[in-house]
Amino acid sequence: MTRVPELKAREALAENQRQAFDDIVASRGTIRGPFGVLLHSPELARRAAALGGYLRYESSLDARTRETAVMATAGLNDCDYEWTAHEPIARAAGVSADVMHAIHERRPADMPPNDRDIYDLAVGIIQQHRVPAELFDRLKTRLGLTGLVELVAAIGYWTFVAATLNTFEVLPAAEH
Repeated sequence: MTRVPELKAREALAENQRQAFDDIVASRGTIRGPFGVLLHSPELARRAAALGGYLRYESSLDARTRETAVMATAGLNDCDYEWTAHEPIARAAGVSADVMHAIHERRPADMPPNDRDIYDLAVGIIQQHRVPAELFDRLKTRLGLTGLVELVAAIGYWTFVAATLNTFEVLPAAEH
């Protein structure tokens, strides 16, 4: 059970806060994932949804790169909700079951080099708080500067999502 009430009904918010609810529903169809909790700070929820929407639907990252980063972030943050929510999206984007298994088991040596680089970037950001120069240079060459900036932002964003889901104990089963 979630540690705080999730705000999933428009009427749960004050009239002057309902635009945030409406914006999130317009972009996502419903309130789910971290947004039921984030709506306790409606402006934060609205801005988080806008950033997530940009990263998922408008950034320069191809779906496979983005979803590899999401799965690495979910795995490294031990976020069951994020993993469960994105696993079918990752599969549809072309992330193989073998890569997802290697991410889940934290075995980067079992990943192809491009996937390993994304995983290693997530490790650098989330666990080591530094990214080795050679990895940075490889990803900058492969993705371009804009792509690298957006990949770092994606890992940061989905870490924020994982922190929200884990701290407030939002579980995948809560969606059903």
